[in-house]
Amino acid sequence: MKSGLKFNICNHPSLFLLDSEVPDLKDRIQKNISNFLQYSCRYWVHHLTQAASGDSDALQGRIYEFLRVRVLFWIEAMNLLGWRGQCSRMLQSAREWVMKVGDLMLPHKLELIPVHQVNNQGYSDLAPRLQEAANFATYFGASRAAQSTPHLYISSLTTWSQDSAMPKMWKSQFSHRPCFKHTKGDQTVALSTLQQQGSVKSVAFSPDGTRIVSGSFDRSVRVWDALTGVELTSLNGHTSGINSVAFSLDGIRIVSGSFDTR
Repeated sequence: MKSGLKFNICNHPSLFLLDSEVPDLKDRIQKNISNFLQYSCRYWVHHLTQAASGDSDALQGRIYEFLRVRVLFWIEAMNLLGWRGQCSRMLQSAREWVMKVGDLMLPHKLELIPVHQVNNQGYSDLAPRLQEAANFATYFGASRAAQSTPHLYISSLTTWSQDSAMPKMWKSQFSHRPCFKHTKGDQTVALSTLQQQGSVKSVAFSPDGTRIVSGSFDRSVRVWDALTGVELTSLNGHTSGINSVAFSLDGIRIVSGSFDTR
């Protein structure tokens, strides 16, 4: 992925076009994202978690370098390939691997230095950096910006939180993006917004964190993809507003309670 991923990898013709409006986008993807690169994008975390423990220091150095900017190119490619919903989950898995292999000492600031030097400094704050990257992947993937891949940079990156080293470093590498001078550095940004017509009374996450169930006063129980914000299904049958919803411990079933009188 190091040599294959790049900014605007498929030469998207215009930020004013949705991906669905680019007539030859599939051809562009086939031409610029090889089968090998597609496999690498989709399964690199799987191979990471299977790596020998003796390689962990070098691998953490590679991840540290990946997070500087290439992670954005990876999210771009995953969105074009239709796999954006996997980005946050994969970065979370990488975070879990980092936490598992050890708590090494890490540099307190990001600097553009050679990888072999980074490897000798430790990576104990790699986990929170991966978490922030996962949050950003959700922020982009669950928004309308994902319908036009160039807006990963123009819209999502521009409006993402500015109060940590990661987004500052990312934004510094894209000088032609819009800049909002009024945005407060400590502003909390919602990762996604789920569009629901009726007032929502109850929500719950599935045990694996990939789905959200909501119950509302429009008498519907809805299931959402927690990583993309897409509504997966709507369960109807209640005759009154929903009071409570919950997943079973295995995540297979949903229970709901309402003011039904019959």
